[in-house]
Amino acid sequence: MKPIRYDRYFLNKKELLAIMAKGLLVLAILARLFYDSFFALLFLWPALFLILKQDIEKKKETRLKELSGEFRDGILAVSGALSAGYSVENAFSEALKELEYLYGRERPIISEFQYIVGGIGMNQPVETLLYDFARRSDLEDVQMFAEVFAVCKRTGGNIKEVISNTAARIGEKEDIRREIDTFLSAKKLEQRIMNVVPAAILLYVKITSPGFLEGLYGNAAGISVMTICLLVYGGAYALSEKLLKIE
Repeated sequence: MKPIRYDRYFLNKKELLAIMAKGLLVLAILARLFYDSFFALLFLWPALFLILKQDIEKKKETRLKELSGEFRDGILAVSGALSAGYSVENAFSEALKELEYLYGRERPIISEFQYIVGGIGMNQPVETLLYDFARRSDLEDVQMFAEVFAVCKRTGGNIKEVISNTAARIGEKEDIRREIDTFLSAKKLEQRIMNVVPAAILLYVKITSPGFLEGLYGNAAGISVMTICLLVYGGAYALSEKLLKIE
């Protein structure tokens, strides 16, 4: 089984078409509002790549957040198996069964535990497999668990107790992250509304007082002003995204 590279995200055909359609719709609306012409799409289309890149980054972040939560459940399952008397190697096999029951077979954590169990079956050290998972995912929790596990193996520490305590710490950290996400959900909704407000105001003026904006369309000075406004609008959107991105 080929390990997953989490620093990359490959869109399937359906995802790509959906993002392209959404991006073209957004650019068409902006072209109509800011330039009163769909021909402006000829100049705005490079922004489609920015939209595509942003969506890919969001999908990568979502996948890693889900993987982090699933890893917590995986370590708790390993801890439970160790407490039930299984060896470290067999504990991962039992944890895999529990994870398949919880998530089915399509989640990334299932692939990772299958990769670990398969590596154990080929006599690869567990700590090496965990380090590989930590390197590919770049998740702090996975790195911490891999280091703690490796130290215990080298020093002959109480692996069961250490894994149990580490799983508890990871669980507490994951709970805090979820609380932060819950707190920010309202702010993110406000952000989405505020991002739409400038375009909505412009649309309202175009509908109710079309003559008010005539001087901004069809001439070099108006196009320059509207281009500056569009750039400021885009900058404000990027800033709002950055402000709500809390590590």
